[in-house]
Amino acid sequence: MLFMRLKLSALILLPVLIMKVIPANAQEQRFAIGLRYGYSLPMGQFASHEYKRDGKEYGAYALLGSAFSAEGTGYVIDRLGIAANISVAYYPIATGYYLEDKDADDPAGMNFRMKSDPYEVWKFMAGVLYKLPIREKISFTLKGMSGILWAKTPDQLYAANYFGIGEYVWMKTQARSTVISILGGMACNYQLFPNVELNLCSEFSYAKPTFSFWDAKLTVKTDREIRMPILKVQPGLTITF
Repeated sequence: MLFMRLKLSALILLPVLIMKVIPANAQEQRFAIGLRYGYSLPMGQFASHEYKRDGKEYGAYALLGSAFSAEGTGYVIDRLGIAANISVAYYPIATGYYLEDKDADDPAGMNFRMKSDPYEVWKFMAGVLYKLPIREKISFTLKGMSGILWAKTPDQLYAANYFGIGEYVWMKTQARSTVISILGGMACNYQLFPNVELNLCSEFSYAKPTFSFWDAKLTVKTDREIRMPILKVQPGLTITF
């Protein structure tokens, strides 16, 4: 009988306790929106100047690029949050080094020229974030994310002089790829005002997109995988509410 009374008392008190806890947590929950702009460093094969490996084109000759990022965070508990991130970056091509290597690889041609657009890379990521206070106005943020990378190779216009042919002009059109990507990052935050933070954020991401290229007659397709390790360093601002 006593057990039944205790059980009934617990059932009555439980909703009351939940109602008291929920508003307290709701007041502690914070949302944040951050905007960042800075540099993006291609690494590995993406930045390599190795023209061919095992008889196939290898290096992508990407240079230091510019990147813009926007990130939204909702803190589910005091320091742990769920974040979503979208970013876009553009990487120009090291045309001079590329043309030197292409000229050395093709003895029939000379005086190679090229006009090229940059590589374009979009990332749509989501994951978890942990904020660690260090001092009154200084904190560090650690995050891990996964999501989708969408990349586009540049449109490129070539010209060269070939023995017995003369000047020859051709074009290499863009190719697109969508793959899974992973990302890890950290940021140093300084509180400027009660709801505004100054951030310096670094992120490292990795993906292996595969691009498909067709010949001029659209009869032969060549697949090319480019491993894309990318390091970004971006200052920015975060607004909390």
